[in-house]
Amino acid sequence: MGGLKLGREAQNKYDEARQNPDHAGFLEKKGAKRKNWNARWFVMKDNYLFYSKSKKANPQGIINLHGCTVVKPEGLNSRPTCFNVLAPKSVSIDSKWTNRLYFFAAKDDTEMKDWIKAIERASQKPSERQGEANSKETAKSDPSPREERPSSPGGPGSGSDDSDEENGTREKITTPTLPLPDDPGRSD
Repeated sequence: MGGLKLGREAQNKYDEARQNPDHAGFLEKKGAKRKNWNARWFVMKDNYLFYSKSKKANPQGIINLHGCTVVKPEGLNSRPTCFNVLAPKSVSIDSKWTNRLYFFAAKDDTEMKDWIKAIERASQKPSERQGEANSKETAKSDPSPREERPSSPGGPGSGSDDSDEENGTREKITTPTLPLPDDPGRSD
């Protein structure tokens, strides 16, 4: 009941994530519309971060971490253990694939740092759809490529949802730029 209707590929990835996650745990997530903080269960597998209302609930959304940026906000409204993820591709119950800024808060500093490290690692992992040659090529290349990549539907610059942004400066933590994988929520 409730939750996001997943395509076959995304459902397989979610099942795999639940059984053998790369990282999992509760975080508080700030809502995109209501702006309130709610505890959510997160499971990460490869480039995907799924979130739901509880460990057993269907996912409420999927964040494609491939090429995301993690920032630590500094400002009057930020919590001490708050961090943001700018995801080039994410999907939730009420949105299509879009560029979105997420607000998360961990229970303590150690947990926050663990999540940031896990998300940064996932953001730099090659897409499963890239061949082994692309993986080797990416590993050899400059970690901050300067090549222009074509804009993809739902990617950066396609109607960014800036409603989550708060005023204040942000410390930049990482800015990987890698090709985006295909939509994991599509049905084949």
